Amino acid sequence: MIKAIRVSYKKKILSPSRSGHFRGSTLLSSVLLLGLLIPSASSGAASIKSVPPTTQVRKAGDALEGWSTVSPTHWPTRGKAVIAKPLATSVTVYSLPEFGAPGVTLTAYQTVFGKVGLMVTDVSGDWVQVLVPARPNGLVGWIHSRNVKLSVNRQSIVIELSTNTLTYRDGDKVVFSRKVSTGTGDTPTPKGLFAVKEVVPQKDKNTVVGPVAIGLTGFSEVLQEYAGGQGTVAIHGTNTPGKLGQRVSHGCIRLPNVDIQLIAKQVPLGTPVEIVQELKDLPKKRWTHPNV
Repeated sequence: MIKAIRVSYKKKILSPSRSGHFRGSTLLSSVLLLGLLIPSASSGAASIKSVPPTTQVRKAGDALEGWSTVSPTHWPTRGKAVIAKPLATSVTVYSLPEFGAPGVTLTAYQTVFGKVGLMVTDVSGDWVQVLVPARPNGLVGWIHSRNVKLSVNRQSIVIELSTNTLTYRDGDKVVFSRKVSTGTGDTPTPKGLFAVKEVVPQKDKNTVVGPVAIGLTGFSEVLQEYAGGQGTVAIHGTNTPGKLGQRVSHGCIRLPNVDIQLIAKQVPLGTPVEIVQELKDLPKKRWTHPNV
């Protein structure tokens, strides 16, 4: 049995006024962290406050219907990924590049970085498209550029499921390549483009999670919920290094503890994480921000 750790944080719901400025209210939510698969749970539907019709506030992990998913041709060019850092503690992401479209509010998680970082996948005028941490996997939405600060991120992570190998790069340089544990046949690790969503150090470093967990924007495609949460997939450490290289998890990726600690200190939120069956499945045509 793995002991749960509940971390509280304040969630501020923002919505655009007619003048284009943002107003908001505050509510208390929490992040529930468990070993093999990391669910991210809110404090319940009753805690979600009403907002204007243009904005849909959802729990992380809830499916958003009618939104787009990222195209393989818009996976970021290696070493040239762009991160959008909201200027406030919360930011509203819209399904289309316009304020009148349905939107979902994203809030800063309580992490070692302390802020939201979103990976950019496209631009349109004054709007940037970002990868959203919600179902379905690969969901993208739009943020007005006045509400974010953009920066270039050279780092990336690629996971090849056929060989259970994780490769961590800084630009074109391979920092290291390691054998990892991945999901079983019944609870496979999902494939696709994801990004680092949160970094959560663990008080007890001797559990299956190891010293730190790096939550991704992806979710299990088999487990719709797990231990009261939505089944967020993570890269984390391990207390069973003898099982590295095997398919033994509920969908998370287990890495040697010394390596997960290095990644956790280095990668900014929004760092791309590409998970494929084989390296040949990686897209050859990729997207680069026009200003990079």
